[in-house]
Amino acid sequence: MKATIAAVVFFCITSGSAFAQVRDNRTAPAPAPVPAGTAAISGTVVAADDNHPLALANVVAIGALTGTLKLTTSDRNGQFSFTKLAADRYIVAASKPPYIGAVAGARRAGRPGTPIVVANDQKVSGVKVALPREAVIAGTILDERGKPIQNAAVLLRQWKMQGDERVLAAPVGTTMASTDAAGRYRLYGIPPGEYLVSAVRPVNIQVRAVTDKEVDQILDGKPVDLSVDPTLRAVPFYYPGTAKPLEATPVVVNPGDQRLGIDVQVDFVRAARVEGFIVGPDGQPVSAPNLRVNMATSGSLIFGSMTTSEMPGGRFAFPPTNPGPQVLTVTAGTPANPLVAVATFDTSNGDQLGIQLTLRPAPSIAGQLMFDGGAVSMAGRVVPIRIFGRTADFDRRDIGATITRDTGEFRIDRVLPGRYLIGGAIINGPAKDSATWSLKSGMSDDIDITDKVLEIGADAVPKNIVVTYTSQWQQLSGKLSHASGAPATDETVVFFPADRAYWYQGSRRIATSRPGTDGLFSFGGPGPTSLPPGEYLLAAVADLGRDEQFDPSFLAALVPAAAPVTIGAGEKKTQDLVIR
Repeated sequence: MKATIAAVVFFCITSGSAFAQVRDNRTAPAPAPVPAGTAAISGTVVAADDNHPLALANVVAIGALTGTLKLTTSDRNGQFSFTKLAADRYIVAASKPPYIGAVAGARRAGRPGTPIVVANDQKVSGVKVALPREAVIAGTILDERGKPIQNAAVLLRQWKMQGDERVLAAPVGTTMASTDAAGRYRLYGIPPGEYLVSAVRPVNIQVRAVTDKEVDQILDGKPVDLSVDPTLRAVPFYYPGTAKPLEATPVVVNPGDQRLGIDVQVDFVRAARVEGFIVGPDGQPVSAPNLRVNMATSGSLIFGSMTTSEMPGGRFAFPPTNPGPQVLTVTAGTPANPLVAVATFDTSNGDQLGIQLTLRPAPSIAGQLMFDGGAVSMAGRVVPIRIFGRTADFDRRDIGATITRDTGEFRIDRVLPGRYLIGGAIINGPAKDSATWSLKSGMSDDIDITDKVLEIGADAVPKNIVVTYTSQWQQLSGKLSHASGAPATDETVVFFPADRAYWYQGSRRIATSRPGTDGLFSFGGPGPTSLPPGEYLLAAVADLGRDEQFDPSFLAALVPAAAPVTIGAGEKKTQDLVIR
């Protein structure tokens, strides 16, 4: 239910974006009927800059507990109302172009709002949803000679956590722009934030500037070699004109900003050669087909792969390659006995020569799925196993171990070396009991890997993995209040583990909650939402950006003022917080 609610809120408050639809043809259980009630919520949608009412805004009310979903439109005075609501905690959000969608009680666009708590027969009025105006970034894309470039691609990037690494990614909801004949671009519908503006030429046209001396020679009728340098590549450049994201100048936008004159000058960069040789498990040169290079996407607009044939003596060579982090994967042998080799490197610093790839048998991992809390059917269940960190840029396939035996045994063949997280929400198709179980533990050869990264290498392959799920669940709830005792509703409560090994993007041990109008907050619950037992820290912050709670530097700053909390197995604990 929580995932559905989040998706609906996101859809409501996002405007001007393209959405990809994924169809699931499985037959899902019929949703429970939404109860009717006698409560009501009313309010006004206004512009955040001057508070003037906004007519014909789309407004949604979503109940966190009952699953109630109601839609309406504001009238000519910006007013809206929802009636016949069941007692619940409601998120109220609105959207209307050319404004940025927002949630009632949110400090800024893209921030969580305040849940509105209503009881039976209660009428809550005066709810205000303030929509900030969208921002605009515009400018001109120029080539190395200062001339405008037509059809150049322009995209915003932001620093985000991916696994335990900080990488560049495209912000949610933004679109890419192309330059016109004068090299001009315009990005609109931008939420407030800090961005890097990147641009890349429309095609990899290999050119070079003609010198004054060569021009004179041409005019004199003398022969001139005008061949281009084949190692030059068109790559993304960042404002104001650098191919290195760390040297780029961030562009900060506030609601309604018109950031004009953000001009980016792009150039060609010298690509790197990649050469090396392949040896077998015995150290002897071998011929291996299907050699490929995959480009990382986290800091680049360019993603692709290419293959090359091996040369005599197990040698291989690629033509000049776009600079950036890359991975080489070699496969050989037979489907029954595959051999693999993987090497990662970065061509940003020039040629990569003398790379040695040693083929090894592709490892297989045996495992056992167990349930603590009752006998269940094993067949058809899938234990989630996902690639962790930047490596996911090169191979976007998450691995799922499907159980085919009633004993719960599973086996994963042809596992590439890398970093993995094993366990998560158990998958059992549309069956209702998928929401009953939460991960209790993961063990790799008697080593606890619960919610921790497992490194799998050619010489570090676990012999057996045991993944255990439990129907027991943990929860933490409390009240956030001011020193006066009044409920605090404008802050966000952050719940995170004391052990920094769990500080990574998507960690199920890190959660946030916006208190309702009564100041109450809650974390955890039955099934996948359950909090793992352990030592935690609890803090309240005035403002929280999207996914900022996963940034280790942000969490480290919260530690001195955070309250320690211990959650035991099966414990439903209460811990209040007071803002002083």
